[in-house]
Amino acid sequence: MRTYVRAVFAVVVAATALAVATTVATAATINISPGGAIDMPSLGRVTFSGGVLNVRCSVTMKGNLVTSVAATAGARLGTISGFEVSTCEGGNIRGILNLAWSITFSRLTASGLEATFQNFSINLSVIIFGIVTDCLYSGPVPFLRRISAAATELILVLSNRLEKVSGFGSCPASISLAGSFGLTQQTITLT
Repeated sequence: MRTYVRAVFAVVVAATALAVATTVATAATINISPGGAIDMPSLGRVTFSGGVLNVRCSVTMKGNLVTSVAATAGARLGTISGFEVSTCEGGNIRGILNLAWSITFSRLTASGLEATFQNFSINLSVIIFGIVTDCLYSGPVPFLRRISAAATELILVLSNRLEKVSGFGSCPASISLAGSFGLTQQTITLT
């Protein structure tokens, strides 16, 4: 009986290993149409907030998207190479650092495609306790590209935390970015 159980167990383990290897070998490909140059204007103002800091700005991000990529976490979907600011309240954006930011694939969900702006870095100029202060923050910013019937919708920034890189002690230790962006409608399919 023990020999039979061991044989069955060995067959199950071998079948599981084969299924995993087959799945990895045949990873899906995400197809984006159209790819290429993109402009992503904020829908309203995006907010950088944390502690005493609350800066709201209208911005447009510019970059490029690939036309196809493996549906594997960390795969590069494109880059953000430009960041334009039109108006701000509560402070100013003094500088954008580390461009071009990579856009990497995270996962597909029932709501759409999750990805991340890698190495997002921003220098905010704010008045804290009556003193003009520069506060530099950096970190990954995850987002959801909503998809409905294979057609894309808006981009929603997901929960995130940008860590302070430099700035006086009055700069909060971390802030978050909140907002949404528009982008030309695209078709996203899996093959």
